[in-house]
Amino acid sequence: MTNAANHLHTGFLKWKPDYDKAAVEYARAALAFRTARQLDWAVEAFMKEAEVYEKKQAFFDAARAHEQAGLLLRELKKLPEASQEAWKAISLYLEGKNAELTAATLRRFSHILEKQMPTQVVHLYQGTAELFENEDRLLQALGFTCQASKLLVLAKRYGEAAVSLNKEKYFYQEFESFSTCYKRTVAQCLAYLHNSDLLAATKCVNDSCSISGFKSSREYNALVQLLESYNKKDQDGLDEICCGPIFKLLDDNCRKMVKKLKVPPLEELSETIMPSPSVTAWPPIPEEGGGGRGGERGEGAGAEEESSHLEEEVTTPE
Repeated sequence: MTNAANHLHTGFLKWKPDYDKAAVEYARAALAFRTARQLDWAVEAFMKEAEVYEKKQAFFDAARAHEQAGLLLRELKKLPEASQEAWKAISLYLEGKNAELTAATLRRFSHILEKQMPTQVVHLYQGTAELFENEDRLLQALGFTCQASKLLVLAKRYGEAAVSLNKEKYFYQEFESFSTCYKRTVAQCLAYLHNSDLLAATKCVNDSCSISGFKSSREYNALVQLLESYNKKDQDGLDEICCGPIFKLLDDNCRKMVKKLKVPPLEELSETIMPSPSVTAWPPIPEEGGGGRGGERGEGAGAEEESSHLEEEVTTPE
């Protein structure tokens, strides 16, 4: 540590610090302290190493040093400090557009980060998903997007959650997993309604009609009835629809949204969010019987069988 500090000193005959030698000395000290189980000293050495690398703009090496400091802080049960070091490491990996290291570090610290800084970690998940999407690795991008959506719903940031769920829906469409798209549409619609945005919820259903088989699906039928009850401010009707099988089969976060869904008071439902025939029309409820229900459902049912395998492959950070 002393040798490293000496390399950073400047004087009459030494005009600028020698960052390379200082970083090497800090790295050696950190490894020695870690081997001797002097973890507090090792953390300090790794943090100083990271600081030196940042000054010389060697961001990859700085990220690696921050990551090592975070791992030791986690071992010391200093979770707030560990999450800060992990945040710095992942942010630097993101800045360097290194998808693999970003994802690996994020998975390693995801549990701590979600507890210590749930708001900020959403941006890390979204940034990592974007890196994988740019590399056309959509399955990995989907996993991190799902994790971001989950945290946004838990934080009751429903507007952002709806956008994230729409991104999920895009990925599932790319995989032709249409039945999962239907479920994401239900979740997206619930997020809009929790945000008291009936117009956006209605537009979400209308836009989703372009998805293969959606208009003949049970999800479409249930959502149309849900929107009608919400528009009429019929809480009893809304509760009855929410007890249906479509909403019971959703994931835990979406089921919580279903249970907490309430129609807004009359004064809160302004004209700007009420559906207007000039803006959007209520989707028609599919007719049952004849060739409608059985024949129309065929395409959606087939898509559901195909998507069951895909959902198992989507790996979200542990």
